[in-house]
Amino acid sequence: MSPEECRDRRVRLGMSVYQLARCSGLVERTVQRFEAGLIQPRPVTLVALRKGLAKVAEAQAQMNGARPLPRVRVLLGVG
Repeated sequence: MSPEECRDRRVRLGMSVYQLARCSGLVERTVQRFEAGLIQPRPVTLVALRKGLAKVAEAQAQMNGARPLPRVRVLLGVG
């Protein structure tokens, strides 16, 4: 996931940087620096961001009466 993709998904979900950090188990500054393109996060950080975004998207979908999304395994192309 690129910094732009992360920011776009977060904004579409109506989340602040602080909220994404909390849902992802990360420090707010890490999310800020990643979205600004100042750091290349470790793979585990990218997984945490993806899971945080997915958690909120699923909760919003359930609140809107949609069926829960199927669980998708996150695969990273590292290397």
